[in-house]
Amino acid sequence: LDLTLNSTLDYDEYSSYPTMFGIQLFVQLCCFVVLFLMLCETYPFRVGLIDALLAEFRLAMWLHPIYFLFTIFLGLYRIVEFPVISGNRGRFRKDSGRWDTTTQAGFRYTIVSHSHKLFAAFFYFASIRAAVRLSDCIYYEKDAWVALFHKTGGSQAELRKQLQRRRNH
Repeated sequence: LDLTLNSTLDYDEYSSYPTMFGIQLFVQLCCFVVLFLMLCETYPFRVGLIDALLAEFRLAMWLHPIYFLFTIFLGLYRIVEFPVISGNRGRFRKDSGRWDTTTQAGFRYTIVSHSHKLFAAFFYFASIRAAVRLSDCIYYEKDAWVALFHKTGGSQAELRKQLQRRRNH
């Protein structure tokens, strides 16, 4: 849904843009909660090896809040600037001049919108990668983690290397 809204909010005419913006934020928040709940179900999380687990999923855990804040910024920017750019307060028109890069407002909007879309690609990649990695049974098996912990001597750096080797094979 987030991808759909990212693709269409700039090009379609929505008289209820603030509602669509709220839905987009709610979906992003739900995605973060689902990722966190997936992490909570893992064996390392249940036994307190949260550091090792968060080190494994650091990229996704950082990108979620950053992307959420970036989406808030872009959404508020749209709410404030679109009526100003189009010269028609309170309406979100399709041909409002927001892509007119000869004006400063149009140029700013183009930069912010394109930056958000590029960042979204990294966000989607990291989220999908984290979900796929969490499907590995090693995160849910006690014996596998105990063996890995003994093999590495409890060193987080070694633990990460072992997990990375496992992912690459």
